[in-house]
Amino acid sequence: MVVADSDSNAIDKYDNDGNLIWCMCVNSGGNGPGHFQTPYGVAVDASGNIWVADSNNHRVQVLDPNGNYLFTFGTKGTGPGQFTFPRGIAVDTDRSVWVADQSNDNVQHFTSTGTYLGTFGSKGTGPGQMMNPFGVQADGTYVYIADSQNNRIDIFTEAGAFVMSFGLPGKKTDRFSRPSGLWLSNGMLYIADQLNDRIDVWSLS
Repeated sequence: MVVADSDSNAIDKYDNDGNLIWCMCVNSGGNGPGHFQTPYGVAVDASGNIWVADSNNHRVQVLDPNGNYLFTFGTKGTGPGQFTFPRGIAVDTDRSVWVADQSNDNVQHFTSTGTYLGTFGSKGTGPGQMMNPFGVQADGTYVYIADSQNNRIDIFTEAGAFVMSFGLPGKKTDRFSRPSGLWLSNGMLYIADQLNDRIDVWSLS
C-alpha cells in the first residue's frame, strides 16, 4: 500500500500488516527530483512503479517500487500537458495514465512515458463540464471523475465523449458533499465523500 502524506510532503509505502517499508520524506517540501509539495493522488502500475500527483509542484513524478526517482512530466500552466494543482491520478489497463487537473477543470491523458495524449472537460456545471475534479479512475472502457465542486461523479469514454453524471448535493445516501477520492474494484466504485465523512459504494452494473 502506498500513501501520499500531503501535509508532510511525503510518500510512504506499507506492507499488508501496516508496517512501514520506506518513506520518501522531505518535510520542508521541495521541487527537485524525488521531492514533493503537497502530493495527493498516487497510483501503482503493473510493474509496481508509483505515480504521484505532486500537486503544489504542478507535475507528476514516477518512482520505482523501492521509492527511487524515475522521471517527471508536466509544468505549471493551462496548456496541453501542463497542470495547475493536479490531484487525482490513475493507471489504465493499457498502462496509460489519467490525471485530474483540479484548477484547470479537466482530465488529461498520457502514455506510460509521460507523453501527452489529450484532454477532456472544461469549467462549468453542464454535461461534460466539471469544477475542481479531484479523483479519477479508469477501467479500460470508461473514465470516472470525482467532480468535487459539482458534487457528482462524471463518466466519459476513454475517447473523451461524455456518457453521464450521477449524484446531487446533499447528505442522503445517494448524494455527495465534495466527493474526492475514487477506487474501482470488481465492478464497484468506492467514493470518498469528503464533507459527509463517509465512503459511498456504487455498483457500476
